[in-house]
Parts: sequence; C-alpha cells; structure tokens
Amino acid sequence: MSCQKLNSKLADLLLAPESVPAEMQRHVEQCAGCSRELAELRATMGLLDDWAVPEANPFFDARLLSRLRVEEQARPVTFWEKWKARLTYGSSLRMQPLMAGALGVVILVGGGAYADLSWQSYHHTEESAAVRDLQSLDGNDQVFQQLDSIDQSAAQDNQGSATSGPSSD
Repeated sequence: MSCQKLNSKLADLLLAPESVPAEMQRHVEQCAGCSRELAELRATMGLLDDWAVPEANPFFDARLLSRLRVEEQARPVTFWEKWKARLTYGSSLRMQPLMAGALGVVILVGGGAYADLSWQSYHHTEESAAVRDLQSLDGNDQVFQQLDSIDQSAAQDNQGSATSGPSSD
C-alpha cells in the first residue's frame, strides 16, 4: 500500500480503527513516515479535545446591536451610494446571474468583432499593378472623354482647313 493512499485515510484509522483494513494498520506499523503522521494527528486531536471555548462577553450582544443601529441610521445618501450598497451588500446573490450573463454577452460581442476584424485582414489580397492601373483609368473616364472631344475638334479643324485650300485673292 502506498503512503499517499494511506494519508487520505489516516483520519479513519484514528477515529474508527476497527473499520480500517488490517493491511493499512500493518503499513502504519512498518512505515516510519506514516506512523509519525498518525502520531501528529493524535496529538492535534488531543489538543482539540482539551481546548475550552472561551466565555463570551456578556455585553457582546448589546454592543453588536448598538453598532447595527448606528449603521442603519447612517444610510447612503446619494443615488450612486445606494446602488453601490445594494450591489455590494443587499442582493449580491440575485445579481450574480445577471452580471454573469452581461459578461457573457460582452465576451461574445467583443470576440465576434475581433474575429471579424482578423478575418477581414486575413483575406485582404494584394492587387497587381495592372489591376490598379485599370481602376485608375476607370476613375479618370471623364478626363479621357474630354481629351477625346478635344482631339476630335482638332481633327475637324485640320480637315476643314485642308479642304478649303489656299484662297486666291
């Protein structure tokens, strides 16, 4: 039998030795560490048996009640102090599930926002130079239309002067 298994059952050996198997009792007799542990436990139990509960002060109840009255009369004045006192002392058992639920919602929302941001940055692809040039050309479509109209008017002026020829005055 190992000493670790026996340490958990030493209290049984001390309080009800007849309920402990003979194998455990033999181990305690043979093992110096376990017998020392049992002796220390017996000494502790002996000291606890000899210990006497101190007599309570006869004025304890009166002093406690007077302190309670003073605390009741000094109630919080402002709204925030009342809520702080209520959350701290009054209804902490009823507020724990509410606070746990609120914390869960905050964690879910924060985690979802973080996951969305990390997903967007992960799937962002680098554009090639050709794609950026095509996007630039699409953005400058109006400029190119104006340049085309200027070219067409210049071409018409050149054709008009070429067909009219030199004048003979």
